[in-house]
Formats: sequence, C-alpha cells, structure tokens
Amino acid sequence: MIQGGTLDAAIVSLDRQAGPSFRSFELCSEKLYFCVSADHLLAKQEAVSLADIADVPLALLPEDSFLTSYIYRCYKKLDRSPNVIVHTNQIASIQRMVEGNAAAAVFFDGVLEKNDKIAKIPLRDCSEIKIRLIWNANQKPSVGTRQLIDLARKEFKKV
Repeated sequence: MIQGGTLDAAIVSLDRQAGPSFRSFELCSEKLYFCVSADHLLAKQEAVSLADIADVPLALLPEDSFLTSYIYRCYKKLDRSPNVIVHTNQIASIQRMVEGNAAAAVFFDGVLEKNDKIAKIPLRDCSEIKIRLIWNANQKPSVGTRQLIDLARKEFKKV
C-alpha cells in the first residue's frame, strides 16, 4: 500500500532491511519470548532454543503475519518444523490456551497480559526484531507524514 501510494507510512516488524523502495527509521528492537503455562516443564528455564520447543504444541498468529512467517523461517534453517496446532488472530484465545497449558506461543514481550499463570522465556536462537517506521522512498512525504517522521526521530532517538 505504501508503494502504491494508498498508505503514507506504516509501523512494521522486520528481520532484514526494508528494501530500496522504502525509507525507514528504527523505533526499537524487540526480543521474542516463548510463552508457556507456569505449570509447563519448561517454565523455569532461563532461555530456550527453537530445537528445545520443536515438539511443544504452539498456537500462533495467522500464517501471513510477520511473526509466524519469521518463526517458520527460523525453523526451516534448522531443517525442522514447529508443532503448530492452531493459527488464530485472537490473542485473547491464545492467552487462554497458554494459561490452560493447551498450547504455548511465541510473542514479543507485552503482547500477552502479564499474570502469574504464564512464564515468558527468551528464545536464544532468534535475533531481535526491528520495529521500524517506513515510508515510500520515491514520494515526497506529506506534511503529516513528515511530522510523524520528525516526531519518531525525536522520541525514539538512540541513546
């Protein structure tokens, strides 16, 4: 939509460069966490790898989401497949499955509501994901888009 001119800017998750058609600004980077019931055998681990959790039933976002496609790409590098039992865009449903120990999930920190029923364990073999503001490199940004870019640069400047 940005390339087509119907969207001025977007906030996206990326594990690589945005591409030559886009200008971008990094807002932050996020780690991925294996989210599991506090009663699960892996709940007390300090960190886990994708190989450690390959057989654990997972509830993931839809296959066309960045996060799920990224998980599939990471597993492909290991010549393995995740044990996905359901894809849904209903985060509340995924949260209930994790709390009830019916499935685990992979999310950024803060996606699932904090509570004592869920353990969030860092995934050690997944790189941090860059969250970026992107816009069309081949169009002059509108006044509003320029203000958004300037605000992002001011508020999210690297420390």
